[in-house]
Amino acid sequence: MTSFDHAIDEYQRYLWQNGYKKNSIKNYLKAIRQTLKDTDLETITQRTLDDISIELRKRYQPNGNRIRHAAINLFCKVVLKRNDLHLKIPRSKARNRDVLTNEEVDKILEAASEESRAIYGVIQTVYDCALRISEVCHLNLEDIDFQSMEISLRDTKTGDNIVTMTSRVAEAINDYLVYERCPADKKEKALFISEHGLRIGEHFVRNHLNDAPSKQGYTSASTRTCFGHRALPTSSTKG
Repeated sequence: MTSFDHAIDEYQRYLWQNGYKKNSIKNYLKAIRQTLKDTDLETITQRTLDDISIELRKRYQPNGNRIRHAAINLFCKVVLKRNDLHLKIPRSKARNRDVLTNEEVDKILEAASEESRAIYGVIQTVYDCALRISEVCHLNLEDIDFQSMEISLRDTKTGDNIVTMTSRVAEAINDYLVYERCPADKKEKALFISEHGLRIGEHFVRNHLNDAPSKQGYTSASTRTCFGHRALPTSSTKG
């Protein structure tokens, strides 16, 4: 068995042990074989990874490259034990279409911040990271990486994924964790929890996605498209 084959076995073992789904494991292993098979893992450098990233960007679309880049980053971290090696995850094409101006969005976020740090953090994350309601509800503490400024999405409709945090999302989540998060069970893994100390549900998010905009005079139809509800009307109306 070659050193590369051994590394692949170790990677596969790590992925299974940490709850990655079968399809995700298949995609992660495929990405490593595709990009690092002919690379000397003992002498790999950041420049090597940067060159690989350039070639991937030439050949594939950003959304597909997100998994490839994430697979490489995780491989370098858990198998090679090289925290100095890291690729910036390509930004995906925005899934949400902004139907409000930046000023209007800021006013809605301001209204959310007056409710609680949890509500503000949820709405800020949904908007800046273009998350679905189900995705923000299923976020766990371990999915947030403040060092790389990335959020891991697991078991979504399109499989596992990685999204980039903006600085204001990171700040909102950190403030919430430091000053407000109070789980009913200390072992609770959920990132966002309700006032009862339990993981938030989709009903919680929908309610506050409606309440915050209405306090600023915007209709739910115009704002829910902007804040994670892509199937609804996109006309912006102020009452």
